[in-house]
Amino acid sequence: MKQLLQYILSLGLRAAFLFWAFQDIDLAAVWQSARSASWRSLSAFMAAVVASTFLRGWRWVALLRPIAPKVTIVDATLALAIGY
Repeated sequence: MKQLLQYILSLGLRAAFLFWAFQDIDLAAVWQSARSASWRSLSAFMAAVVASTFLRGWRWVALLRPIAPKVTIVDATLALAIGY
């Protein structure tokens, strides 16, 4: 029961903060801008973000190897992605 209450409270707070963040935003204008965006440029940008996150994960594995040799690139990359 306590976990369900925490889940409901969490969802309510998320909805309130999303409403607060987007209340003055014209969503039709945002949608129009998204539709006119260059998908080629967006794809290149997303590939660069994924590559950058993977390389940062690899760097963290190299840094943590002396004290935590069991950390994998996947673990470090997922931890970085969650942090963003």
